[in-house]
Amino acid sequence: MFLKDSYPPHSMRHSTACHLIEAGVDIVTIKNILGHVSVQTTQIYAEMSQDSVDRKLKEWNDKWFGSNVKVKEAKTNIPGFLKRK
Repeated sequence: MFLKDSYPPHSMRHSTACHLIEAGVDIVTIKNILGHVSVQTTQIYAEMSQDSVDRKLKEWNDKWFGSNVKVKEAKTNIPGFLKRK
């Protein structure tokens, strides 16, 4: 059982992996950052939010079909220090 204000290592690894995925870092790089031997292990920690999925889908749609097709704009919850400049 964890203390009320504790932040277990699993949560930190999960948060780090999720933020990196959403910032566009590739899974192999994240695997190395987390120190995993296998990409399959990293995939356990790395999940994309629905906003990120929507944003990626819009980018792909705009690339292949132009920006005339309307797709719901995704909100970005990525911390400023992880955003590309």
